[in-house]
Amino acid sequence: MTNDDGHEPRRPREVGPEPLWNESMYVFWRDESARVSGWTRIAQQPNAGATSTFACVALHDDGGRFRMLDLGDYRDGYRDHGRWSGLGQQWWWEDDVLRISHQSDDCSYDLSWSGFYEPVDFHALMATFVEDLGEINAHHVEQSGSVSGRVHIGDREIDIDALGHRDHSWGHRDTGSMLTSRWMIGTVGPDLSWSGVTVLKSDGALIRTGFVVRGGEVTPMTGVEVNLDTKEDGLSYVRGEATFGLVDGSSLAVTLTDVTPGGILEVPPWLGLEASAVATIEGRHGVGNCEVSNNITGGSTAPPVLVTGGATTNGLAGFE
Repeated sequence: MTNDDGHEPRRPREVGPEPLWNESMYVFWRDESARVSGWTRIAQQPNAGATSTFACVALHDDGGRFRMLDLGDYRDGYRDHGRWSGLGQQWWWEDDVLRISHQSDDCSYDLSWSGFYEPVDFHALMATFVEDLGEINAHHVEQSGSVSGRVHIGDREIDIDALGHRDHSWGHRDTGSMLTSRWMIGTVGPDLSWSGVTVLKSDGALIRTGFVVRGGEVTPMTGVEVNLDTKEDGLSYVRGEATFGLVDGSSLAVTLTDVTPGGILEVPPWLGLEASAVATIEGRHGVGNCEVSNNITGGSTAPPVLVTGGATTNGLAGFE
C-alpha cells in the first residue's frame, strides 16, 4: 500500500493494469483568521485516458467563492519529473513539504502543506475493511496538517495560514459502488486530529470506520455516528455532530458550526458537497469538514440545486 520503506510515495506511482486504475490527491483547509477556506483535488486515470482537477475557494462572510471542476483527457507528461500535473494544477514534494499550485484567470494559488504526523495507511490500520473499501480506494493514506501561501480570487489577494486535512489514493477505484457517504475530517492542531467515515454501498453494506491521532499516536475507530442539520437539497447542512467510538473503549464527540459551503465535487458517477466549519472537540476549537454525498440512485448527470449558496457551476460567484 505504501512504498517498500513503509512511507507514502512522493512521486507518481507505477500505473497498474486495471482499467479504472486511479491516482488522486486531495487537500482541504480553513483559515479562521482570514475567513477563507479551500479544497483542491487532482485525479489521473491513465488507462482510461482521463484526468480531472477540482479547485474551490470560499470566502466566509460575503458569499464570494470560486469553483472549477475540469474533466479532460490524460496526456503524456502529466506524471513526469516527480509531479502530478494537468488542467491548470501541479502537485509535487520538496523534502517534507507538499506544494500545490492552481492557475486560472479568476482564481489562482500557490500553497505549501506540512503534516502534523506520519500519513496514516488507512487500510493497513483498518484491515477488517480492506475488502469492503477496496473498490473505493485500493490504497489510501490520510494526514492532517497546516497550509500556508497566497490565494488570488476575483479582485482579492489573501495570505493564508490554515489548518486542514489531505488524502492520497492509488489503485483500482469504482465510485459507483458508493451510494451515500459522510466523511468527517478535522484537526485542532498537531496534538489532535480525526477522520471518520460512513459509507452505504450498492450491495447494502454500511461501513463506519476511521481513526484519531492524538500526540502522534493513532487510535482506530470502532464506530462512527454522524448527524447533520441538512437543508432541503439533501447535501447542504448548517450544523453537524459526530461521535467516534474508539478501540480502547473511549469515545470522542465533535461538533461543526459556522458552516461555509464550498462547492460540488464530482468523481463520476459520485458527487458530493465540500464544506468547512469550526470544529469543537473536548472544549477546543479547530477546523472541520463533513463531505456529504447522497447518490442513492447511483448518480445522475444533473447538478443539484443548493439552498445555502454552494457552487454547482464553474467560475466566480458572489462578486459584484
